[in-house]
Amino acid sequence: SPAHGQFGIASDVSIAEESIGFFKLDNDNKVAFATGNKLNWPGVAKIGSTEYDSVKKAVEAATGEEPIILMGDSEEGTITVSKKITLDLSGHVLRNPGSGSVITISAAEGDTPAGNLTLKDSGSGKTGKITGGKAINGGGVMVDGIFKMENGTISENEAVGEEKTGKYGYG
Repeated sequence: SPAHGQFGIASDVSIAEESIGFFKLDNDNKVAFATGNKLNWPGVAKIGSTEYDSVKKAVEAATGEEPIILMGDSEEGTITVSKKITLDLSGHVLRNPGSGSVITISAAEGDTPAGNLTLKDSGSGKTGKITGGKAINGGGVMVDGIFKMENGTISENEAVGEEKTGKYGYG
């Protein structure tokens, strides 16, 4: 019988979309569940051989020595970059399904250096995209620190501020 917090599924039971979310089985018949309309399955991003179930967790773990590589499309709230990292979209989409920028690069504060993001897309079709953000003066990437874009796409974001320029940065 399953342990507390787990449940078993008979082999003849199919898993279907439910009104409150999705169920999905991985290759080891482990169950993941999401209450939204998008499942951030383990393996959304990786650093070296270590996989993370969200880009946010990969950013938190990053040391800057190796790039964060997207392994699939991901929907997350705003991702804050407060250190030096490289994000490789690898042909995948990073979307903010709510409000706020998709990525915010933080400013320097005291002895803490500014966030420093290099964005690239090594996917064969160069189809990686930052999209879905809705924030004052643009929702793609809010730059208060350092931003270098080697390639990739930032599109279909919405500026909701008074100026509505879609591009904004301090400094």
